[in-house]
Amino acid sequence: MLALARLGVATRRGWEPEQRSDRLEGFELEPHPVSSSELRERARNGEPIDGLVAPGVARYIAEHRLYAQD
Repeated sequence: MLALARLGVATRRGWEPEQRSDRLEGFELEPHPVSSSELRERARNGEPIDGLVAPGVARYIAEHRLYAQD
């Protein structure tokens, strides 16, 4: 794939890849206000996760009962 296109790679603030490539373009994302484990905990407890993930992701998690306690 890298032979055909440039690839965008989201990185954490302060992290630099070990190898540089003219086919990779790194960019930083704004940090989320909660960690992934906190997000899963909220979903598990039935708490809203709107605004923390894309609407389609929140819908998928709810519809498929991901992280739900049975």
